[in-house]
Amino acid sequence: MTQRRISRRKILRSGLVVLSIILVAAITLLFIDHWDKRQGGLPWQDLGDTTEQTVRYNGQWYVLKDNIDTVLVMGLDKFEADVQTDSYNNDRQADFLALLIIDRDEDKATAIHLNRDAMAKMNVLGIDGDVVDTTTAQLALAHTYGSGGKDSCENTADAVSNFLYEVPVEHYISLTMDAVATLNDLVGGVTVTVLDDFSGVDDTLVKGQEVTLKGQQALTYVRNRKGIDDETNAHRMLRQQQYMKELFAVVTEKVDSDEGFLKDAAREISDYMVSDCTVSQLERIASFVSKHDISEIKNIEGKSEVGEKFMEFYPDEDKLQAMIIDLFFKPKK
Repeated sequence: MTQRRISRRKILRSGLVVLSIILVAAITLLFIDHWDKRQGGLPWQDLGDTTEQTVRYNGQWYVLKDNIDTVLVMGLDKFEADVQTDSYNNDRQADFLALLIIDRDEDKATAIHLNRDAMAKMNVLGIDGDVVDTTTAQLALAHTYGSGGKDSCENTADAVSNFLYEVPVEHYISLTMDAVATLNDLVGGVTVTVLDDFSGVDDTLVKGQEVTLKGQQALTYVRNRKGIDDETNAHRMLRQQQYMKELFAVVTEKVDSDEGFLKDAAREISDYMVSDCTVSQLERIASFVSKHDISEIKNIEGKSEVGEKFMEFYPDEDKLQAMIIDLFFKPKK
């Protein structure tokens, strides 16, 4: 076996551990007219000649933490193993967005459940992949600029950084939606108590009953909202977080009991995955995550309303700023 194949397998094994923990999606929009307020954002400033990124918040100076890792996980809404095209535009939206934050100083890992439809400033890529303009659109659409491969992932990571007041988004892992059903079946199914009425969508999913999700059924449970009794994105997010928790428990059990599980899983999901992480980076992240529980899955509070064409979500700016300070900054000494 070539070294290239060995390295690829190591990457995928490590990536699977991260994926199993933060396979959640956030869906709902931000209103564009609130973007003007966001443009000011946090009062970023530099102090003297220092190169540290600092911010003054509630009368206190803070400095960006220097011992954290961030990984953006994206679930793409196209059911195709080959996610890359030859075009500078593609139609693969990032339906699932979650940011994993590993804080080594505080010895904890946190995930932010991001709004798939959050309005964010993003780059528009031209035919050569160069930035030709900027626009404000749903976070999910940042991936549609570019080939659908690494350039689209990088564009999405930049948009997420803009949305979170320019905090660093260092790495990314993207998977097509096929990976959900595949990973679900690799662990033998994931058991949940059905939270919504899926009558007419999937009659095997009966509200209030305990069901072990299989294949397409799992994807329906975490992805669908049209035709459900509660069609809000907020409720879909509850299902996704519920599923993630149960999936992680089953994956952990499989890893402990089956030495060949990660190898088999890596092989099965390899065609669905794009990442910029090196072997050592993913192994470092996966090693940390495997030894720590996710301390919390953060949801961005706000309100959802109907826009001109789609649902739009407005964040609570004060609470979002407080979250960013808490997760990414420490008091400046």
